[in-house]
Amino acid sequence: MAMTAGVMNVDAEARTRAERDLAAARVELTKLLGLPPDTTLRLRGGEIPDAPLDAPRLFATAAAQRADLQALRAGYDAAEADVHKAVLDQFPALSLTLAGARDTSGNYTLGPAVGFTLPLWNRNRGGIAIATATREQLHTEYEARLFQTRAEIHAAAVSLATARSQEAGLRAQLPALEHYAEATSRAARRGDLAPVTADTALQALRDRRLTLLQLEQRIAEQTIALELLSGGPSEGWTR
Repeated sequence: MAMTAGVMNVDAEARTRAERDLAAARVELTKLLGLPPDTTLRLRGGEIPDAPLDAPRLFATAAAQRADLQALRAGYDAAEADVHKAVLDQFPALSLTLAGARDTSGNYTLGPAVGFTLPLWNRNRGGIAIATATREQLHTEYEARLFQTRAEIHAAAVSLATARSQEAGLRAQLPALEHYAEATSRAARRGDLAPVTADTALQALRDRRLTLLQLEQRIAEQTIALELLSGGPSEGWTR
């Protein structure tokens, strides 16, 4: 009986701690969303695809959809255009305009004006060097971000696949554990087994269920992380 009371106290403490953590998480979520603390949120659980995760495809999705990668790519494209402009500036520039005038007698004159810009001295070598260096810097930053994104997506996909495999294995073990816990409880009530044996079996079942909940939380967190890394929801991972 003493052990049973101790198990009940542990369960009550764990339940109280879980409720407190859940309340704190809800408050934090409403704060992040800019909503009043008493707002009731109805969260939709994402459907995690059962198919194996394709890390290269997720990386391709990230390269096409993530805003930070798009910004770096646009910056590099702009720097490439600046290099072309700097190269063109080393050549003479011709401008042709038409000028009109009217004198006090009411006579109109119209004539063309031709202007040249002649880069005689350095042929804009300084401008070309600056534009080229800027382009190379942006290209290096873009390639580094791509490399980092590819590595993070691969690591997240492997971690998620591992957690899903562990969850499947644990779920397969639960029926046998539940059957054993029920059988030992019946035997203890009949007096065929010591109550401590039934309590141990029941606690082992609780531990496995807690581990399963922790795995589910890990899977949810890894799914969200992979969605952020790939720049798209999990519903589109297998399309």
